[in-house]
Amino acid sequence: HKQILKISKKIKQLHNIPIILGGPHPTFFPDVINNKHIDMICIGEGDLVFEELANNLQNNKPIDNIQNLWIKKDNKVIKNELRNLVENLDTLPFADRSIYYDTFPFLKESRLKIFSSGRGCYYNCTFCFNHSIRKLYHKKGTYVRKVSVDYLINEIKKAKQEYPMKTISFNDDTFIFDKPWLKEFSQKYRKEINIPFVCNVRGNLADEDTIKSLKKANCYAVGMGIETGNNHLRNVILKKGVTNKQILETGKLVKKYKLKLKTYNMFGYPGETLEDAFETLKLNAKIKPDQASTSIIQPYPGTEFCEYAKQQGCLCKNFSVDDVPETLRASSPLKIKNKKALENLQTFAFLGIKHPFLFPLIKILIKLPPNPIYKLIAQGTYGYYMSKYYQLTIKEMLDYAFKMRYKFA
Repeated sequence: HKQILKISKKIKQLHNIPIILGGPHPTFFPDVINNKHIDMICIGEGDLVFEELANNLQNNKPIDNIQNLWIKKDNKVIKNELRNLVENLDTLPFADRSIYYDTFPFLKESRLKIFSSGRGCYYNCTFCFNHSIRKLYHKKGTYVRKVSVDYLINEIKKAKQEYPMKTISFNDDTFIFDKPWLKEFSQKYRKEINIPFVCNVRGNLADEDTIKSLKKANCYAVGMGIETGNNHLRNVILKKGVTNKQILETGKLVKKYKLKLKTYNMFGYPGETLEDAFETLKLNAKIKPDQASTSIIQPYPGTEFCEYAKQQGCLCKNFSVDDVPETLRASSPLKIKNKKALENLQTFAFLGIKHPFLFPLIKILIKLPPNPIYKLIAQGTYGYYMSKYYQLTIKEMLDYAFKMRYKFA
């Protein structure tokens, strides 16, 4: 959000046009509208909001009564109520990919294309925003929704006609929760699309029939959130609802059906010991992931985890969103024991997971001060295995890493 506000300032210096912000940040921190460069914000989902706003502006109609929209007028902020969710996602048009592809030609040429099969999540992980936005939309419609299988396949077909496409990534939090939908998808996708794809699964949902359906549909890799190897941290503090046993069983199934596996892990929890952190490495090593994403947990204000961290005395009471680092691999704002060692361990985590015999050496190295060489090792290892997971060339990985980052610098 800090970068967005800088860009907004630059735009206002060049053009006298209204600026509207949307997405999670203005939804949870609507005070951002008080920034002098921002004219409007959209709370919640904005599909119908933005259409109505654009039409009203074009036809010189009032815009101060549009649901979900907060707007500055006569030195006041008009706060319109939240509209109901769009429950039938099939009524929405396909995503206009040209908006990104015209700006970032390398995305258009990339063999990897990203799709979504729905919105929302049933679970209440304390570090995530889903439990907060579900409360926001209480009695405003069904929060977890899927597009129909036919809609999704038709969207992919359209994109395939217009752009290169060798690999697909479905970016849903949990792709597999609707078993009847997945069964239909498996049959139709294999017959009509058959492009290799990756998706996210959950340890408590990924039974053998599910993994078999994914394999049948030409899924070649899955991602799974482990978060931590400590059951108490994962299920009491984070409320993940997935046990070590379920993670191990899912790992076995994934390998049985010869799928690649990516895991998601975090370090730096209140009360986490170095022994707990190494349990994360050990649990990963048992299921032998092809890629392991590791980060430092960040306490986003408005989440249950942030409130827990304050209660534990790991954060000051007035900790705000402006105090959150801009990257998941930055130093943690939490006041925790062994902080530097845990941050160092994050940089070496995947090396340790792939090569457990390095554990004794890693235990020595993490006691040294953090340094650029450690970060270079982490970035190099992550980028190399990431390219293999998504079947990208090294050039494509470098494009993702640098071209988008510096486009608006």
